[in-house]
Amino acid sequence: MHRHRNSLWSHSPSGIAAAALLSILFSLVCGLFFSLFIYLFMDYLRLMPWFAVLSCASGSFTGGFVLGKHRRRKGLAEGLLCGAAVWLAFSAAGLLWTGRLTGIKKLLLLAVSGAAGGVSGVNSKRPRSLRD
Repeated sequence: MHRHRNSLWSHSPSGIAAAALLSILFSLVCGLFFSLFIYLFMDYLRLMPWFAVLSCASGSFTGGFVLGKHRRRKGLAEGLLCGAAVWLAFSAAGLLWTGRLTGIKKLLLLAVSGAAGGVSGVNSKRPRSLRD
């Protein structure tokens, strides 16, 4: 009889935490690349907040997409939870760094982009490693 080991993605809280961590890391990497791009190629700094929004949204979308792709169910709800978990992490970091919480607009941005990533992850092709 073949035994199957439970993966990280089989339990919802651990999967959401892993996807949120992936979202944060991807947002940081995007932020670093956008910072380098702005430093090297742009003199006009008024677009800098848009690059920050783009890096947050792309990170949340990526985390929701990976979560939806591996969990294969409840992409909208779990993507929303992933975005909210990322917002909690950003709020905790903002509270430590600046003494203020992040706004409700960032929660909506992260939740909507995480939900969109979750839905597109569920509807995408199943990963080869998870096939029976």
